[in-house]
Formats: sequence, structure tokens, C-alpha cells
Amino acid sequence: MEADLAGVHEHKADVLDAVAPRCRLERHGVDLSDPASRRQLLDQVGTGPPTLVLTEGVLPYLAEADVAGLATDLAAHPAFRWWVVDIVAPGFLTLTDRVAGRRLAAAGASLRFAPTQGPAFFARVGWDATEVRSSWLEQRRLDREPTLFRALWTATPPRAHRFYRDMGQFVLLRRRTDG
Repeated sequence: MEADLAGVHEHKADVLDAVAPRCRLERHGVDLSDPASRRQLLDQVGTGPPTLVLTEGVLPYLAEADVAGLATDLAAHPAFRWWVVDIVAPGFLTLTDRVAGRRLAAAGASLRFAPTQGPAFFARVGWDATEVRSSWLEQRRLDREPTLFRALWTATPPRAHRFYRDMGQFVLLRRRTDG
């Protein structure tokens, strides 16, 4: 099941028209920042076997209150046991605004969610971080690091590496009620 804005689904359908999914795929057009629409979808799909939720490239575009609402709504459904999120640090928002702010604004988008407390943000809304990985270091480990990133890493002193390492994180969360 895939949930995203209707316009995103339309774009994907155009781009992927000639590619057949290798699994059963349901697409739901929904604005995850709209609580009523979000809850309606989660009530519809939130029953059944234990489920892993993956929100890749979604949370940074939502307001903090919307992320908290999504987390709370997911935690309210027993089927949703685990959740993989990607989060960015506040410094990433500043850097992205300098580099791509105009292009994002022209597309009607903006990055907004960068919790100062990092993965600990999710503890207050029913989720515990069980694994945290740096997106930068994962790119390096998988040999998928962009050339510019490799050059920045090499050119900066080791004490600056933490800034880059913590700029983006992949986090595996577990619903707290699963003890």
C-alpha cells in the first residue's frame, strides 16, 4: 500500500507506466497533514497482521504537529508495530534552504520537520527508536555516496564529520505498547 498526494501518484503513474509492480500495489491519494483524511485511511488499512510502515521522503515536508499527529494515529492501530522514518537535522534545513530554497518554493514545497531532539522526538508520541543509522554513512557503506559528499568529507577536518553524519538519519521505531 502506498499513500501520497494524488498529484504524486499521477506523476508516478506517468513515469512508471511501462513498469509492472512485482507485488500487489494499492495507491491511496491522501494528504497526510489532514488529520481526518489520514485517520480515515489508517482506519481502513490498519487492521490485520503486524505491519512495518515506511515513510521515506515524507516527514521532512510536514509540520511538527502533523508528524506528531501521524505518529499518534499510527500508534493507535495495533497492526502498525514498526515504523521506518528518515529525519533531518535543523542544520540540514538551513543548508537546503540556501542551496535549493528557490526551487522548492517554486514547486510549492518546503522542508519543515527537523526535530532538535532527533529520534527522541518520537518517544513522546508512542514510539521508541530501536536502530538509528546516519544516511551519510549508509551512502558511504553502500558505495553510493555522491562525489560532492565524498569531497566534503575528505576536505573537512574529522571534528566536522559529526555535523555531516548527523544531518540525516534512518530510524527504525517500535510502537511502545509492544513492550
